[in-house]
Amino acid sequence: MALLAKDCPWQQIVDIAYDRWQDHDRDVRQQLDRGEITQHQARQMMWSFADLLASCTTAEREALVLGKLNQQIENGGVRQWIDNGYAHDSVNILAELMPRVGAASQRVWDKLSKYLSDWMVDGELAYSYQMNPDDLDVATDAADHFDDWFYGMSDVWHREVYSYIAGLTVSK
Repeated sequence: MALLAKDCPWQQIVDIAYDRWQDHDRDVRQQLDRGEITQHQARQMMWSFADLLASCTTAEREALVLGKLNQQIENGGVRQWIDNGYAHDSVNILAELMPRVGAASQRVWDKLSKYLSDWMVDGELAYSYQMNPDDLDVATDAADHFDDWFYGMSDVWHREVYSYIAGLTVSK
């Protein structure tokens, strides 16, 4: 399982976007500290991952969703990616992006979208707390199967994504 290196172009693009997110949220906290806004206003103004994506260039958005997919699955599996809300914010972007990245990405997307379609209820990813225990066991087994498959081919996928990301233009 490969993780992003500090000097990797993929990580550099992600860092640019995350720095902007930190700067924004720091500015909000400073406004709160100065008494210019209320605690409630500050909570509303702080960016979510979806807000960050909306602030991004195309290159940053693509690097972020690919990076978050990689990081969450490598760290805790597809269930972590879903539980932490990244699937909800990323799935539509990934549906368009993955086929453009390459063949390995298309395979990842095919398996991932199959898993997601099997465990969506009323348009929401609902594979955990709303399910009866038997269905939850099946969903968990399917997630574990996806994770094992992903770990086995992630080096190939990473090389393909690195190549794709290297072709993106980024403005600092």
